[in-house]
Amino acid sequence: MGAPGPTAATGEIVWVAGATGLTGRALVGQLLNDPQVRQVVALVRRAGGLLVQGAARPDSKLVECVVDYAEPDAGLAAVPAPAVLYVCLGTTLRVAGSQAAFRKVDFDAVLTVARAAQARGVQHVGVVSALGADAGSRVFYSRVKGEMEAALQGLNLPSLHIVRPSFLLGDRQERRIGEALGIAAVQLLRPALIGPLAQYRGVEVQTVAAALRAGAHLRSAGGLRVSQSEQLASLVLEQGT
Repeated sequence: MGAPGPTAATGEIVWVAGATGLTGRALVGQLLNDPQVRQVVALVRRAGGLLVQGAARPDSKLVECVVDYAEPDAGLAAVPAPAVLYVCLGTTLRVAGSQAAFRKVDFDAVLTVARAAQARGVQHVGVVSALGADAGSRVFYSRVKGEMEAALQGLNLPSLHIVRPSFLLGDRQERRIGEALGIAAVQLLRPALIGPLAQYRGVEVQTVAAALRAGAHLRSAGGLRVSQSEQLASLVLEQGT
């Protein structure tokens, strides 16, 4: 088990960037139910878009902060400094509409909010990347994810946890035909994905969220931790998150 965290009376303040996305919503719900967390600051681009998953008291310690990731300081100035930042920002090429627009979200916005949290004295940053992230990849998506990881490492944060999930399984607010077919295919092929292929199994978004929280429990060791998709469930079990 990890070292005990703060008590409810002195609980931590946590920022969640990308709080309206699939992983972000799951993470916010878990954090609101965590007695070690005093306040959850959900960083969103538009007010009122946050639908919390599984929170017993969604209004008890949740603060919604509208942020322009191009110039975040104005929005973040009014919220308390975080002990932990979780970054769940991400889009797709189809949604973004261009490679440049994709990079603004998956690289620029991630680095901007990490720098803002670092300037406020953040102790730990947990970020959702992707399976196959590689700055040298010929695949644009994987290359941007890898470049984002490398840039975060270059910030020399006190503690950095990168999770690289495979296909995310969960309740999406919008279900596209392609995603529905992808989920069906992942579930159908799951029994065959063993050994080295296990990394390609779909992973429940609640597991990804819990793994992010588990990484924060281990931050006293400092430095970098990278968790591959097939390692996330074990990390959650080890830390009891």
